[in-house]
Amino acid sequence: MVRIKDGNYIAIFHDRMIEVKADSKKDAYNKAKRYFESREHRELFDGELKVCQIPSMIGVLDE
Repeated sequence: MVRIKDGNYIAIFHDRMIEVKADSKKDAYNKAKRYFESREHRELFDGELKVCQIPSMIGVLDE
């Protein structure tokens, strides 16, 4: 089971996902964009990064 804090955001870039603490979706997007751009050493294109707010708990079953 994965527990994610209430009000945080999830940012997805290709096959990687991070949790982002932010006050708004736009702020979360900008933080995640800076993070992934520094890892990739390039500017991200529109549509490469997805950000969404998540509920307080998500259950994930390992197979």
